[in-house]
Amino acid sequence: VLSKLVKRGAGGRMGNGTQKFAHISMSEFIRIIDFLVKTESIEGPVNCTSTLDITNGEFMAELRKKLNKKFYLNSPEWLLTIGGWVIGTEKELILKSRYVFPQKLVDAGFQFDNSLEKI
Repeated sequence: VLSKLVKRGAGGRMGNGTQKFAHISMSEFIRIIDFLVKTESIEGPVNCTSTLDITNGEFMAELRKKLNKKFYLNSPEWLLTIGGWVIGTEKELILKSRYVFPQKLVDAGFQFDNSLEKI
């Protein structure tokens, strides 16, 4: 979804862009699933996110770089309010920090790549 926004020129920061952003690449997610299948000691829910501490603004800048998009528009809070109303969701889902740490995976010895190149 975010790639589509960037390709259409709306790939700037959302709100002030300082909110923490939990993310993971598809290849890292697949590695985690494989690790979980092979590791019997982990029980219960597991946070499948990167250990990299990044903001929305930093993430969007890296995504624009990867997609080679120099033109972009930021999404101010008022625009996110309208967008949330149109699709029936709350703007806080984007504007509040959602930094989640995968403690169970770290404790179990999973080796994260944490490369922004794989976004």
